[in-house]
Amino acid sequence: GVLRELDLADHWRGKVHVWIKPGLRIGTPPGLVSTRYADGWQYTLELPEQIEPAVLVRAVVQALVTEIANRQGGMRPADVPLWLVEGLSASAASTVGPDLVVAPTRLRARVGDAMGQLDNAQRTQVGAQNLPEIRAWFFDRPFLSFAELSQPNASHLAGENLTTYRHCAQLLLREL
Repeated sequence: GVLRELDLADHWRGKVHVWIKPGLRIGTPPGLVSTRYADGWQYTLELPEQIEPAVLVRAVVQALVTEIANRQGGMRPADVPLWLVEGLSASAASTVGPDLVVAPTRLRARVGDAMGQLDNAQRTQVGAQNLPEIRAWFFDRPFLSFAELSQPNASHLAGENLTTYRHCAQLLLREL
């Protein structure tokens, strides 16, 4: 998804360790720690035990984009623009739909060599883009400028304005 959206080949170099921290309170934002070693960058994505699917998607996208940005191995980690993370996350969600994050399923017994298998209930897929939703959103709202996307203030990232920010980021990414 992310590589296809950015039209990049898969040249993975870094490692991303996912650390689920049971002690973190629900609602604690994910943390991404970048560490430089002699052989390149490694990342630790710290997550609470329970997390909203959209927040998880953004955290994973941020880790992936950070790994891509640091492949050249500079001394400092690259700064990944928020609009890029938000645009890629929104694009992934609109392309894959509600099953982007797999919902917990029960194991059911199976006869044969397997101990059990995941219950594979019918999944719903959505179209490749959510442009009608975005068009409707901007019917009576202004678009953000590139400067506002690049350096958002607190009001851009709260409430209804956060949806505006995410839609603008997705449109910018689509046009690039």
